[in-house]
Amino acid sequence: MKRLINKIVKKKEELDILEQQADIEINKLCDFEAGLTYCEGDGYLIINTGTTNVANLGLLNGKTEKNKLTEAEHTRYCI
Repeated sequence: MKRLINKIVKKKEELDILEQQADIEINKLCDFEAGLTYCEGDGYLIINTGTTNVANLGLLNGKTEKNKLTEAEHTRYCI
């Protein structure tokens, strides 16, 4: 059992690192303070850290550092 728990802890640490990296990348693609959040039932979402509104990750499709997701676009598609 101890081996299994240690494996779970290690995977959780790996997941935390990946989520931090995703936060950085998402923030590069948004013209507002944004990050990654997980909502049970909805999965991973983009969060506007200023308003705490969340929207689907699909909004990042086609977005680049030059063509960023705007706060208005994010707000329009908030869950």
